Amino acid sequence: MGLLEAFENDRNTRKHGAWCNMGKLLESLTDDDRQTLIDVMNDPTWTSTRISDVLKSEQGGSHNIGPHVISRHRSKRCQC
Repeated sequence: MGLLEAFENDRNTRKHGAWCNMGKLLESLTDDDRQTLIDVMNDPTWTSTRISDVLKSEQGGSHNIGPHVISRHRSKRCQC
């Protein structure tokens, strides 16, 4: 097995367990807020750091999601 195949196999088998914190947040939002956040995350002009800063400023800081978590979720490298 070559390295490419080994890494692909690992990627395909790692997704198990609970959702990441971004997935949990998305699930907890209203439909409108969820769609807004999905749209922002799909917009490459929004960096993960900017998204994190806005989330942290909302709801008295209760959406404390770091940029690394957002980046992993955006690139589909999380548990979701």
